[in-house]
Amino acid sequence: ELAGNGSAAVGNGSEGGGGSSSVSAKAAFADAHPNQATKIHLEHKLEREDKLRDEYKEKREEAIEALAETNRARNAIVLILLAIVLITVGFEKVAAWVADSVDAFSKPVVTVLFKELTVLGFIALLVFMSVKTGLPSRFSEEIFGTPSELIEMFDATHILLFFIVVLFVTMVAVNLWVFSGICDEWDRWDLIATDAEKQGKSLDELCSIQYGFPAATLPAEIKAYFVMRHAFMRPALRSVGKLDVGVKFSDYLKECTSHLFEELVEVQPETWWVVLGLLALARLYMVVTHPDMQLALFLMVGVLLLGTAILCRNKLLGVYMQLVRPGYRNDDLPYYIWKHLRAADAER
Repeated sequence: ELAGNGSAAVGNGSEGGGGSSSVSAKAAFADAHPNQATKIHLEHKLEREDKLRDEYKEKREEAIEALAETNRARNAIVLILLAIVLITVGFEKVAAWVADSVDAFSKPVVTVLFKELTVLGFIALLVFMSVKTGLPSRFSEEIFGTPSELIEMFDATHILLFFIVVLFVTMVAVNLWVFSGICDEWDRWDLIATDAEKQGKSLDELCSIQYGFPAATLPAEIKAYFVMRHAFMRPALRSVGKLDVGVKFSDYLKECTSHLFEELVEVQPETWWVVLGLLALARLYMVVTHPDMQLALFLMVGVLLLGTAILCRNKLLGVYMQLVRPGYRNDDLPYYIWKHLRAADAER
């Protein structure tokens, strides 16, 4: 009613008193009812914007229809299709060359990498198609009052997906390059251990080898490899016997590492659930406005992450102690017996 009365007052003022009376009536109504005046102003503004938007769409459609009949548009379509075909064929050639050129260690990882790239490409296609359908414009008008806000968010998401793909491929390539060098080092260390076993050297003698000029002891990393290899080749609980000297422990490590990389590169559904959980936690942090509550939530997350890191560190340390067996250099006594005797000596 107030809006109607204000509009009527404005209309009566404009008919009776001319421009000055209309302005004064509008000012009087705005002073008396500021909220209603603001609402009426926004409604008139939206009406003008809708009218301009409709005119722009009509002119744009007319321009597109006129452009489609020209040779320039037809040539552009042919060139675009040609570019798509060339890019597709080039990508297929590069993918086939990469799959054929990588070694057995990297082949499963590369296969999973192309699979994940296909998934990310499909997601980017869905984002692009959703923008072209016009649904984001309608939802944007309902949510934000403008048709372009949600589309800009979709465009930003599309660009973010592209950078995620680039970062993902770069990380996988760097990790493969680093671990290829590590695999070469494993082969060299395995060759040294095999030669020492053929000469009848024990584990103590193998770990005490000196190299270089001037002579220096082996690094702890190489000693740890020798100890793990010895436990693999001569397990204390194996009843059948020892493995043949020609068995390469480095090949076994490569196979295990390849499977590990394959699991890391392939994004499992559980990983996406974790991402959704983190997004929900971030949204909860945005909802909380009180600084003390934000600080408490931040500290809680930090404590949880610290506890998780400590548990993982203890688990990895236990695995390391089982594999490397620091201090153990007896070839005849099983490791679990040696560990029990050491614990008993420590208690005494």
